[in-house]
Amino acid sequence: RIRTMRALVNQKVGLGDILFSIPIAFELLKEYGEVIWPVHPPYLWLTDYFPNISFVSCEDYEWLHDFGDEVYRELPQRHELTSIPQPEHLEDDIKIINLRYANVDHRSETCMVDKYKLLGLDVNLWKTLSWERDIVKEAELYKKLNPLDVPYNLVNKNSEYPPVKAIININNDLLTIDMDLVDGYSLLDWGLLIEKAINIHTVSTAVNYVVEAIGKKKQRWFVYPRSGDPNLQYVGFLSDNWSKIL
Repeated sequence: RIRTMRALVNQKVGLGDILFSIPIAFELLKEYGEVIWPVHPPYLWLTDYFPNISFVSCEDYEWLHDFGDEVYRELPQRHELTSIPQPEHLEDDIKIINLRYANVDHRSETCMVDKYKLLGLDVNLWKTLSWERDIVKEAELYKKLNPLDVPYNLVNKNSEYPPVKAIININNDLLTIDMDLVDGYSLLDWGLLIEKAINIHTVSTAVNYVVEAIGKKKQRWFVYPRSGDPNLQYVGFLSDNWSKIL
């Protein structure tokens, strides 16, 4: 059948929420002719890795963000809501997929699981996350950060936006490579560095999902709390390969 409807995803931040939800977009493409996903401008690089999804600047869709706040955050009875209605001015061929407020419809153990429940999908579908890798950029970044090609720990202390740094102490003699921003490279360009690491230490953030997608089971993975998740509540759906450091 001709797929004339377009899906408009309401989830402009954070990067972890977006990557975790990418498989949802691919499910939507089976039903909708286009998936439009407004995101925070610093995340527009996602287009290069997921070309089938129409990532656009959320600055052109401020009404979408404001609409959700208007309905959910400002109403005293928001805990009684059972769904977020479609705005009256919406074009006829657009359907909002309100991942940002999925926990209005489904109050599970975490809001991440609710994103999948919103569409009746198995939460384990997130484990199918994949992207078009830029092998050239991955190799460039690897050579830049590990020019001698020695064994190393890969450590991410950053979470949230703007970044908040956690304290992670490493007690071994391996080289430690910190996952800080490198101009010209995105999180997904760390792929080769993730694949070849001996140990991976990260706060609970988007890095977890990237590691799950391309990391190796022979590696040792360690996850640490971040300010927004001090008890590691939001990592219950990760594989057993992770050791929690509380």
